[in-house]
Amino acid sequence: MPDSTPGYAKNIVGRALRAKVDPEPKPREKKQIWEFFHSECAFCGTVLIPGSGAGHIDHLVAHSRGGSNHISNRVLACRTCDSVEKLDSDWQKFLVKKNPDKKQLARRRNRIEQWTSMNGPAPSFDSDLILREKSRLDSAIDAAVDRINRSKE
Repeated sequence: MPDSTPGYAKNIVGRALRAKVDPEPKPREKKQIWEFFHSECAFCGTVLIPGSGAGHIDHLVAHSRGGSNHISNRVLACRTCDSVEKLDSDWQKFLVKKNPDKKQLARRRNRIEQWTSMNGPAPSFDSDLILREKSRLDSAIDAAVDRINRSKE
């Protein structure tokens, strides 16, 4: 677990608020993702073993770019593609980079697009409301930290 800092607390608060309207996929949905992608990374084709920790349920469009947790925005990815290489980048550009072979690229892109069309669109929610509430709570955390710091003087 990361250090318990005010920044970490703000991050957790933001995630908790967002989860109220945009929850993580349920276990049965994660199983559907594994099955649809045949236990292979959607980006590079690496074979993944369920339960090994090597397979991640990755966002096609990252939260930081407005992506949701809905299963239409989630694919199976290997640890390297998810946590090291793709990160918040555009999934289509990343897919091109990972697949220089045009036939393989077309197969993987079609598979991902088939998944998204089968499961989309993601339900809409008021992201501005979430951002406003997060900002209010961030300010409350900052004020609490200031009061604590002043009490130590």
